[in-house]
Amino acid sequence: MLEGVGWYFAQAFYAFIPGSNETHVGIGLAFAAAVLAVACSSRIGIASLASTVVLMAAVLLLGKQRHPLYLYVPHFLIVITLCSAFPRRRVADVATLVLAALLLVWPAHTGFLRDARNFVLIKGGYSKTLFYDYATTMQHDKPQSPVIIAVSETYFDPFSWGFGDALRLYHDDRSIQVQVIALKPGDDPCAKATGSCFVERQGRLVKVR
Repeated sequence: MLEGVGWYFAQAFYAFIPGSNETHVGIGLAFAAAVLAVACSSRIGIASLASTVVLMAAVLLLGKQRHPLYLYVPHFLIVITLCSAFPRRRVADVATLVLAALLLVWPAHTGFLRDARNFVLIKGGYSKTLFYDYATTMQHDKPQSPVIIAVSETYFDPFSWGFGDALRLYHDDRSIQVQVIALKPGDDPCAKATGSCFVERQGRLVKVR
């Protein structure tokens, strides 16, 4: 849990730098200690930080499922905690505006937004292409269940989610069973298929049977 605190606070302050896990966790714990020191200066700060801890308590237990999206609400409470030590002071308002501006500019400066956007566009394009290939092939037909779909990048394909919900929604048929498997060199994923079988070839989805 302590490691999780460091991990999330490093993410919250955009201090998640490349390197060993201990490095950015240590930096995150330093930020957490600073926020705790500020929080102790007022009841609002204590309440805000306590709310942050309550919201983060469950995800801190998920050591293998960490994600910056879990900071969606805690981010706001951390900001309230930091501002609580300087109520109704113009210098605090100015400092807050400057820090807010830096937080908006910093991700673009480090390439974080560019890399994240490119990742989403590439993986999204991959998923979109596979589904459009399927829709084009099966627009006037319905697959024979159980359906086998072999792709090179499971998880990023559109069929893994919900174990084939994309097909059931497309055909409006809840009875369709789907098995998504990872392509392996020299393996024939359709050899033992009893229903329809689709295979990704050079980034395109092809119906084999």
